[in-house]
Amino acid sequence: MGLLLTFFGFFMAILANMTGIEGGMIFVPLFILLFGLSPQEAAGVSMATMVFGLGAGSLAYARQGRIDGRLGLALLVVSLPGTILGALLTPHLSARALELLLGLLLVPLGFRIILRREPDKAGPAGQKSSEGWRRVWRDRGGTEFRYVVRRLPLGLLIYLFVGLVAGLLGIGGGAIKVPTLILLLGLPPHIAVATSVFTMAWTALAGGLAHGAIGHVLPIYVLYLVPGVLLGSQVGARLARRVPAATLMKLLGGMVVLIGLTILAKASGLWD
Repeated sequence: MGLLLTFFGFFMAILANMTGIEGGMIFVPLFILLFGLSPQEAAGVSMATMVFGLGAGSLAYARQGRIDGRLGLALLVVSLPGTILGALLTPHLSARALELLLGLLLVPLGFRIILRREPDKAGPAGQKSSEGWRRVWRDRGGTEFRYVVRRLPLGLLIYLFVGLVAGLLGIGGGAIKVPTLILLLGLPPHIAVATSVFTMAWTALAGGLAHGAIGHVLPIYVLYLVPGVLLGSQVGARLARRVPAATLMKLLGGMVVLIGLTILAKASGLWD
């Protein structure tokens, strides 16, 4: 079982760090089906493990110079309180109804990302407007990024909502966060992925601590998963740097569709 878990973590971390989307909504059901964990234990193990994977991925992206740190901190200010509020509201709201709504949102959103044309125009398109937060810098490899962060107040409101959903469902919310950064705020795909990984690392830390305090984290599982996650996070960050933006967008869209279908399956009771 140990080797299988290590490989499992390796694959999960590659996907999470390449797309900026946490693997929890895909892998939590597999933890339940393949390893017989309870839903609470599966969520706790996933959160605790992704602290290491997303944290290591954040360091890799920081070394590449592709994280928009100022924007990421602004998004964290609203998303973390939303996550805490969502956790507090869990006993009072129907998680299944929310999962159904989220799944129905993500599937068409994923196809919207896949079918989006000229993804590299996301940054320059924003520059046609005089309104917004202009961002210009070069990463460690010499690539220059120029874009305008548009509609930031709306983006912050969405991140507050995503944090709320994350707290209610025990997910990281990356399937909504990355499309918000690209389609709404106007970030280039590579910057959006790196910034999403950065914000979710902190969200995973908060969630992992909360689950650990409740007793939902199984240390033996985390011990086997972490080596694969640490390696996979570095591989994922390096692959994302080399993958063209158009390919990265299609991979991202495919992950969003898959996550949406997984959530719909969970809402229908297939994971119960």
